[in-house]
Amino acid sequence: MGNFHFRFSIFDFRFSIFDFRMALHPGFNLKSFFQVGNSFLIVRANFATFNFKIENRKSKTMMNIFDQVNEDIRAAMLARDKERLEAVRNIKKVLLEAKTAKIGAEDLPDEEAVKAIAKLAKQGKDSAEIYTGQKRQDLADFELAQVKIYEAYLPKQMGDVELTAAIQSIIALCGATSMKEMGKVMGIAAKELAGKVEGKLISEKVKSLLG
Repeated sequence: MGNFHFRFSIFDFRFSIFDFRMALHPGFNLKSFFQVGNSFLIVRANFATFNFKIENRKSKTMMNIFDQVNEDIRAAMLARDKERLEAVRNIKKVLLEAKTAKIGAEDLPDEEAVKAIAKLAKQGKDSAEIYTGQKRQDLADFELAQVKIYEAYLPKQMGDVELTAAIQSIIALCGATSMKEMGKVMGIAAKELAGKVEGKLISEKVKSLLG
């Protein structure tokens, strides 16, 4: 295995070629990726003419949720993963609906995407519960499998201890002391904890702490 070296500005790039002789073959092109900070330096090299083109692109880690879903749809199609493909297409559908609702918005903010996906996950859980009651475990299992894929796009779900601490902090911030102020607490909690815990659990916790 041969190596080809060249220097560009302050960077040293090394290409490891399986067969250096093939690299010298007319028309052979090489595309290599080098991550620098949060960006990829994409180097395109034509060894026939020794022309090099360097591009700077954002890393995949910088993608928003909407763009990530589009990438995952393509990946699922290539992998012929029907179950995952259906799930990510469902996600894209609700994201498009959320994007359309925000008139004039060029991109869908991740916080809005999280709310839409969390709602989709809740619908899936509710459907699974109904199917279980109807003794259709096959359909319930399918819904829960879809929910698992949805939840991969959501923030880590809060446990009871974390939720209690978060609600207590919000109550203290609001200065709430009774159930009469539940609406005020819920307004902040629903926004701050979106996607991290189901709305029903937030409501129950607020009631228990204010009651």
